[in-house]
Amino acid sequence: MSEAAGAMIAVELVHGDGFDPDAAFTAAVASAAREQGVIVLTCGTYGNVLRFLPPLTISDDLLNRGARCVGRRLLLFVIPNHLHSTGRHRT
Repeated sequence: MSEAAGAMIAVELVHGDGFDPDAAFTAAVASAAREQGVIVLTCGTYGNVLRFLPPLTISDDLLNRGARCVGRRLLLFVIPNHLHSTGRHRT
């Protein structure tokens, strides 16, 4: 088995209670990110983990652009759902 240097980070997504895996949300975020050209993988026992595998040679600019894209995808799903679940509306 060979070893290679690389970078990997994963984020586990759960429902608002902080415990139950949210595979549907994870898949939606991954799909939305892919539509914007950012490749993220879903993994984990329950399919609720987003995995990022950027190459070590990635430029800071490209890494930041990808992170912003995924962050925006998360916000697009989280804010409307949070407002709906709390009964709050945008003003």
